[in-house]
Amino acid sequence: MKAGMTIEIVGCHAEGEVGDVIIGGVEPPPGETIWEQAQWIVKDQTLRNFVLNEPRGGVFRHVNLLVPAKDPQAVTGWIITEPEDTPPMSGSNSIGVSTVLLETGIVTMREPETRFKLEAPGGLVDVTAECRDDTFVIVDAQSVGFEIRPDEARAICETGIKIAAAANEQLGFTHPGNAGISQISFCQFTNPVF
Repeated sequence: MKAGMTIEIVGCHAEGEVGDVIIGGVEPPPGETIWEQAQWIVKDQTLRNFVLNEPRGGVFRHVNLLVPAKDPQAVTGWIITEPEDTPPMSGSNSIGVSTVLLETGIVTMREPETRFKLEAPGGLVDVTAECRDDTFVIVDAQSVGFEIRPDEARAICETGIKIAAAANEQLGFTHPGNAGISQISFCQFTNPVF
């Protein structure tokens, strides 16, 4: 990226977790799928270094890049860039992207409810927003690309005390539709879910 380039970024957060959204000024990276485009960003590092490092960024910031969807069901695709990762899906970032889409009018609000799909590198995300008087609340943003069977969910929850590397070593993970997504990024501490 050259100095003097103009990138249009809308500031956003989900419960304080910064997840700004690039809505203009960056061409979609090469790739036949959103996953391939995300992997290109990982290898290239130019966009990540420009928006996530000082003086524009820091360890507190995620930046999402809107790209044309590859799946015709989705209103847009997006690629998540975090300081140390380019994950296939992120709940807080899907909420942030949805918020920016609705607030900027990229997605038109319909009362009483607006529903649409986003395409993350890991698959489709269903979004539901309650809309009233030109305001909205995102009530649901859930991935439909990651379906976890109850026995898999129990195994993941039972290993929540282990760090992600140990969980990957002991459990392993392979996305059902993309063998390139093969790691557990985060472990969650939780009470039994069953």
